[in-house]
Amino acid sequence: MKLSIIIVNYNVRNFLEQCLGSVERAATGIDCETFVVDNQSVDGSAGMVRKKFPGVILLENKQNLGFSKANNQAIRKARGEYILVLNPDTILQQNSLRKCIKFMDSNPETGALGVKMIDGKGKFLPESKRAMPTPSVALWKMTGLSTLFPGSRVFGKYHLSFLDPHKTHDVEIVSGAFMVLRKEALDKAGLFDEQFFMYGEDIDLSYRILQAGFKNYYYPGTTIIHYKGESTRKGSLNYVISFYKAMLIFTRKHFTGRQAFLFSILIQLAIYVRASLSAIKRGVRPFLLPLTDLLLLYVCFYLLVPWWEQVRFAGEYAYPPILLKTIIPVYSLVWVTTLAAFGAYRSGRGFSSLLKGIAGGTILILSIYSLLPESMRFSRFLVISGSLLALLASALTRAFSSLLGFQSFYLFRKPIHNAVIIASGKEAGHITELLRVKNPELLISGRVFDTEHPEENNYLGKLELIEEISRINRIDEIIFSAADVPSETIIQTMLRLSDRNIRFRIASSGGSYVLGGKPASFGGEFYQLNLQPVNSPLNRVIKRFLDLLLALFSLLLSPLVLIALRNPRKFLFNALQVGYGRLSWIGPQAGSSNQHLYLPGIKEGVFDPSNPEKGSETDETRMHQKLIDYASHYSPVRDLKLFLLGLARISRFS
Repeated sequence: MKLSIIIVNYNVRNFLEQCLGSVERAATGIDCETFVVDNQSVDGSAGMVRKKFPGVILLENKQNLGFSKANNQAIRKARGEYILVLNPDTILQQNSLRKCIKFMDSNPETGALGVKMIDGKGKFLPESKRAMPTPSVALWKMTGLSTLFPGSRVFGKYHLSFLDPHKTHDVEIVSGAFMVLRKEALDKAGLFDEQFFMYGEDIDLSYRILQAGFKNYYYPGTTIIHYKGESTRKGSLNYVISFYKAMLIFTRKHFTGRQAFLFSILIQLAIYVRASLSAIKRGVRPFLLPLTDLLLLYVCFYLLVPWWEQVRFAGEYAYPPILLKTIIPVYSLVWVTTLAAFGAYRSGRGFSSLLKGIAGGTILILSIYSLLPESMRFSRFLVISGSLLALLASALTRAFSSLLGFQSFYLFRKPIHNAVIIASGKEAGHITELLRVKNPELLISGRVFDTEHPEENNYLGKLELIEEISRINRIDEIIFSAADVPSETIIQTMLRLSDRNIRFRIASSGGSYVLGGKPASFGGEFYQLNLQPVNSPLNRVIKRFLDLLLALFSLLLSPLVLIALRNPRKFLFNALQVGYGRLSWIGPQAGSSNQHLYLPGIKEGVFDPSNPEKGSETDETRMHQKLIDYASHYSPVRDLKLFLLGLARISRFS
């Protein structure tokens, strides 16, 4: 066999389908085989390959093994004289494979071959040809000198930018996005080093091929599209850390002495700098929109107040300075707070959240306004007109934010919902039929269920992977089958995803109706699931505030605590831990049998909500049910009651 093509896939189904289509066309008349190694994708990639490309050899992994291990799996099974390692986010020309094979046949000293790559906009990708990342080469790259002086043979060496991209060149590093390997060279140099999980493995293998006595070439005789960054999020902190850690592995493996020391220092410095910048960005970004709203609201009032004074008081400045210095900032803060409470700062929310937030804030301001003394009641007109300005300002900030790509908001358009059905194949079919009739705008991304070897194209994965499935497929609606999914599992899944903007519905057996949505959506009988998850963003804030209040209260009353409690030192120590945010007063306790209930963001508790009273039942099932009930129906009053019950349980007098 002449050629074996190996594609490692992880959650890029649409790109993989395009890639395989181009491979199929390019492989016409060539004696070759194609492998797809799927690293536990949850976007239906495996089902798509089975259905649309039955001739492809599909290897399905139960977990994400990384790039090196997955490629090695297929290389060990490959029978080709040449092996093409190919990214799934690539598209080949019809002549790509033939031209590369001809080049390899004509140049027997070639161990690895790369081609000219362009991105989705048609721009040349400089990583098509690279040099060995020695400390000096890496330094020019990290400092940006390689970008400033691309034509320099000193500073431009990382991407060999001084070489003509339209001519064939002898290079050191071939990109793993498209890497034609001679099987004989692999036999001498070895396979991919499995120490590398995702990045750096192509650099390592290219270097070992050179050491084995072969040459590596950049060949622009054919061009491929590489949608760079689609299969990996290259702007993320995880990418940066993973990439530089791979460079550390490469350094320790191939460099020694002073060279290795200098390179390690450079890489560690780069990691810390990028991590610090990313942490600052993550810390500041959530506050940008609320602060922008505050500033805009104040500016609006700053312009509105003098105008209203001119209109109402015939040119006299009648309002005292306290209005603009104190009252207006308080108004603005109230509106921003109510906007946050109604989810207006969460990406993907619409105009209704703005309307509810501003209306709620206006009602609250007017309620407080009516209780103020006459001297502090300046103008109801300012409040009403200010609320309209607040609505306009917040809508404008969201439109601008969406335009710049910071967060996604919709103002007046109806959003298209992506849904996933958690059900067996039979029930999923019934539910899908109902949804297509009653809500044709709903997009069904696929099915989730604990099936070991699903054959259908739309299967996404097991329920245990629901967080990853919802993230990868951008799910904003989940529909459970009441016939297939126990109510406890439904509640636990909802709790796991309660901090995301996802709507939940429950379908009856046979898919005759769906519960949990708005009546206009389907018609028939409905109810709204009345959950108040303890780990929702608002309840986390409330719970933390109550924890701090009770911790302060406990510390202030420490003399009484010493007298009343059996183990006062431990209690006061726990109060400090709660104050520092390491514990919560109420929550599942470490090592308890209830810890298997997944509650992201909720800390371990001083008192267990499932068994707060001395001598109460200890049946594991009952305790588990109590914890689920607490987690799904949170209220601060309940926390206070559980705190008092916990105190009674550990008092000297109980």
